[in-house]
Amino acid sequence: MHIRRLLAVAAVPLLLASVGCSDKDEEKNKEAAGKSCDGILKPADAAAALPSTIPAGITGATFYEVQTAGATKRYFAYVSGTDLVKTRDDIKAAYETAKIEITGTDQEEGAEADMEFKVGNDEGSVQVIPLCQGTLRVRYRVGPK
Repeated sequence: MHIRRLLAVAAVPLLLASVGCSDKDEEKNKEAAGKSCDGILKPADAAAALPSTIPAGITGATFYEVQTAGATKRYFAYVSGTDLVKTRDDIKAAYETAKIEITGTDQEEGAEADMEFKVGNDEGSVQVIPLCQGTLRVRYRVGPK
């Protein structure tokens, strides 16, 4: 019983620290919406294209980077716009049309809009945040269940 109490007490600072990081990330994202895009926007990279089973869900997106962590990949794109939720909802509608299961959505006003999904043997998420003035960054994460 004593060990459980110690673990519970030790978890409180970790929980508070994670909330603090979340608030900092939200503030950083909100600030990005007002910054100039000069020197921020990267050129398109064909290697950063989504797999054929995953629709982009938006038109005019520039896919510029892909990161790999084990079997999970993160695809990065940017698109003109300022409405995080509408952009996420446009992507969500494309996924629903493609019969991809949406398992959840969330948003923080002016900072982030995201969703989670399952398709075949993969699951993932889509995150939309401000990148710079008039431009949103979209991150697609796809990996095995």
